[in-house]
Amino acid sequence: MPDDGDGLVPDQRTSGEADSVNPENEESSCWSNFSLAMLAGDQEETSAEQVGEDCEDEDDTASRRQEHEEPNPVVKLERYAYSDIVFNRQLVARNIVDTLRAVVDSQEAVDAVLTALGSLSLDCEPSVRTELVEQLPNIASFCASEGGLLENVVREHVVPILVQYLTDVANQVRKRTQVSLLFILERSLIDRKQLEEQICSLVVHLTESENVDDYRMEAVTLMTKMAPYLGKDTTAYLFLPRFISLCQDASFHLRKVCAANYGDFSSIVGQEYTEDNLPVFQMLCEDCVWGVRKACAEVFMPVSCVCSLVIRRSNLAPLFLCLLDDQSRWVRIAAFQALGPFISTFANPLRTGLYCSEDGVVERASL
Repeated sequence: MPDDGDGLVPDQRTSGEADSVNPENEESSCWSNFSLAMLAGDQEETSAEQVGEDCEDEDDTASRRQEHEEPNPVVKLERYAYSDIVFNRQLVARNIVDTLRAVVDSQEAVDAVLTALGSLSLDCEPSVRTELVEQLPNIASFCASEGGLLENVVREHVVPILVQYLTDVANQVRKRTQVSLLFILERSLIDRKQLEEQICSLVVHLTESENVDDYRMEAVTLMTKMAPYLGKDTTAYLFLPRFISLCQDASFHLRKVCAANYGDFSSIVGQEYTEDNLPVFQMLCEDCVWGVRKACAEVFMPVSCVCSLVIRRSNLAPLFLCLLDDQSRWVRIAAFQALGPFISTFANPLRTGLYCSEDGVVERASL
């Protein structure tokens, strides 16, 4: 291979020469790579800013579109009321009052909400019906206080749903309906005539022997809970005859429920009716089923409070002694637990300064 005059091959260099050349090449390469990286970074930053601006534009457009397409409360309620999703229909029941409040001045909108209400009341899902009946007290209260276009909602919509649900096949719906009914009665939101003709008559009908025992027992308990809102005379007229008949029913389940509610019933109808029907109470205390006798022992004090002192001594005291000596230890235990309260009903106000009220409360006698 020819040389270039100084004895070296053209492509060959000493190690010193190679070292003096390589740093410059490496430095140039590093700056070149750095410039490329900075340029790429600037491009990425520009692209990110552009994407951000595009996203903001899209968000603004979507927001404006949502505001433009957002349905009014009635449209939204109707869409959810006929949804296949159970939760959506439950949500409609919870928002009936809010929707009515928003459209209270529009007859068309109110009618649409009430139509949805009627649709929900026929829902095949028990959880939806339960949710709806839980909202009925709030719906009734709002409509009664608002008046105007909502004046007839309680009479034409709320009461029919209550009547319908008192015989619902689902136990949870019936139970919740009874609670809602009592709330509504407490607020006196149902017309008296409609209450007696539609609800009270149905409750009495539910106690008939043609119905299953569950319905009958629930009806007896409901009668007792409704009695304070009906008053003495109405209770005695509508419920008392049926209640006395049920105390002698062939089903011991019914007799036991009647015995458990005898004290509360007596407190409502008062002394005259209680003493007139005392033989029926005596039959319950002597029932062949120990559970019935035990229930009588537990309510002995409120029954005694309603009766006169003469009746307590001549009729109730001997009857109570039989319970204290009952063959069932459960009856005896219940009787001994009620012994003190029963004795307190004999308190002479002139001597002790105390007396037992008809509600079963021992109070200080007024001078």
